Amino acid sequence: MTCTKPFLISLLCLAASGAAIAQDTNDDGLATMLVPIAFGHNQRLPGAHGTEWGGELWVHNASDRGLTNLQPGSCLGGGCPITIPAGFLDRRSIDSNQNHGGALLHLPADIAPDIHLSARLYEFTRNSQPTGVEIPIISEDEFLSGEAWLLGIPNGIETRSALRIYDPRYMKKTALNVEFFTPEGELVASTVLRPGDDPLVPSGPDAPSSYRFPGFASVLDLRAAFPELNGLPLFHIRLTPAVEGIEYWPMVSVTDDVTQHVLLITAQP
Repeated sequence: MTCTKPFLISLLCLAASGAAIAQDTNDDGLATMLVPIAFGHNQRLPGAHGTEWGGELWVHNASDRGLTNLQPGSCLGGGCPITIPAGFLDRRSIDSNQNHGGALLHLPADIAPDIHLSARLYEFTRNSQPTGVEIPIISEDEFLSGEAWLLGIPNGIETRSALRIYDPRYMKKTALNVEFFTPEGELVASTVLRPGDDPLVPSGPDAPSSYRFPGFASVLDLRAAFPELNGLPLFHIRLTPAVEGIEYWPMVSVTDDVTQHVLLITAQP
């Protein structure tokens, strides 16, 4: 079972049940999982208006064998190699890099159904959501390759909305047309985002076979970036691949500036 729900302006975690063998859609023997924003459960990261954010990741290895070194460069925990023993049930950290907008986990496909993950996001300064906000982990078979919509994005004057787009395969040439529509469906603005253009990730002969971080592109304040959205009670976003054969996953976070409550909106293919 997988979860798909929306996130926050400056970090995030994950939430989902383990992957099935069918999730190895590219037949590499691994079930790749996208963690849209990853961090250690003891971290406190700054957000807007003086806020502080953190989260936690729960891991249950219900398989009959341990997990060691989840593919080069992708580990649950503070370094490679790391072992998650059979029967493990506790919180673990994920390597984080705010500049990359998330992390990738590569689980052996044959035991992925027995690896269960759950994550929550917390805001500590206002304590607006003391029990946390559940965040999705996106499994390999949920990566998108065609047109997708992000619908009904609230646009109140005291909210901030951020668009994040991930390229979990890191294809380097990934580009998406991004179009913004009024509640009635009138096109009012557009742009192109390129999550594969990340100079921090090596390419060519030096590129690793599986990345720790996905390709990533974002617009962290949509109303500021696109003044055409001002005055609209809500808006919609359409995403269309500008390059054939790519895979991606998008989400929008809508955060209340006063209460810091977070709404996460994910794609409707």
